[in-house]
Amino acid sequence: MYVSPNFKTKRAMLEALAAGHDVSVYSPGPFPCPSNGETAIEGPHYPAPHSWYAAVTLTDGRIVSVDGKRLDAIRAKVSRSLACAADPESIRAALAARPAPKPRRSRAADYARGNAMLERLLR
Repeated sequence: MYVSPNFKTKRAMLEALAAGHDVSVYSPGPFPCPSNGETAIEGPHYPAPHSWYAAVTLTDGRIVSVDGKRLDAIRAKVSRSLACAADPESIRAALAARPAPKPRRSRAADYARGNAMLERLLR
């Protein structure tokens, strides 16, 4: 299944849904598109390679949720992300609030530990 208009990214589709634009789902083949229930959509349209996929829930032919998230939750998330993109200070604050990443072990340390374990087993 595809959506109309042809969105290049899933984020663009979510932003359009959050803004209240009409996004329709259709089937390009001989099989009809369901008007109620769940279906999978993909984009962008053929012949471009598909780069995004989503599971949507339809009610009376309208998308009511994407990947299990209702449209009101999508609207809230998109509005927060757009507000953050407009305010560099909020981006800096969000980055500062993130936990520090765990230190990564080197591949050499992994080999050394593995060799030590093998030596203990072979004794």
